[in-house]
Amino acid sequence: MPEEILSFLPSQFTDPAIYWVELAGTTYPFPTYHVDRTHSSVTTIEYVQSGRGHLTVDQQHYTVQGGDAYVLPAGHDHHYASDPAAPMQKIWVNVSGSLCSQLLDTYQLTGQVVFPHYSIEAELQDYLAFCRLPGLTPEARSERGPLLLHQVVLALHRFSAQHALAQQHPQAAAVRAYLDNHLGDAITLNALSRQFHLSVSQLTREFARVYSATPYAYLLNRRVAMAKMLLTHTGLTVGQIAQRLAFTDAHYFSNVFLEKTGQRPLAWRQASQYPAKISRRRCCRRDIFVVNLPAPDRWPPVHRR
Repeated sequence: MPEEILSFLPSQFTDPAIYWVELAGTTYPFPTYHVDRTHSSVTTIEYVQSGRGHLTVDQQHYTVQGGDAYVLPAGHDHHYASDPAAPMQKIWVNVSGSLCSQLLDTYQLTGQVVFPHYSIEAELQDYLAFCRLPGLTPEARSERGPLLLHQVVLALHRFSAQHALAQQHPQAAAVRAYLDNHLGDAITLNALSRQFHLSVSQLTREFARVYSATPYAYLLNRRVAMAKMLLTHTGLTVGQIAQRLAFTDAHYFSNVFLEKTGQRPLAWRQASQYPAKISRRRCCRRDIFVVNLPAPDRWPPVHRR
């Protein structure tokens, strides 16, 4: 199931010069995925759920992985592709019109491409759920849609504010880097506090002030993001993944994964595999495509503009 694509016509919006969602959807992992746009007319906002990818905006190169968000601004050349060794699974939206650029400028996000280790999954999923609604009038789509776009941009703005706080609280940033580099280690708050010469209460307070989560909650979120990648791109069992990511046992890991994603690990793995059929359904002058590719050795390059 390489991509679910929701496509819209300008006539489905009251003023497409201001706001128009051209495309939105979900991309599932396949190694030949790539997109090229010259002087793009759309701003692309994406959240990588698992895997790795490589981006180029004009002449600037970036690498992204599961748990990262990124913005490709309108008016620039875009090239992005999955890493064949660990293709991306991601959710995304392509927005045309002046509103998106103005929001990014107002929140001082112009020029910032990658938002590492920062989830906008909930905001983008809400946006996609709205895009999937059947029977919306242009008025309804143009009233509610910009508000959901605003929520996505606000989430990205919180990252920038968080980054500024991290500059003022280098110890919190150092704790986060330590956690990111020790996902497979058994870590306790007491050991972490000794590592950084802070009391448990100081450590928790400083970290939460910058990252809006306790060190333990942050560590769980990062482990779940890594588990998604391992479930999608390796043949490791649930028990092996639980052990690799320092969960006490497979049952506890499965419960945490369910709480964070709404699915059990094996259900997530199954949803990431490629079904054997091609389907298409039409709804309210909008096409929803679920496209399935042949065996990997017969996959053609993908080129979407």
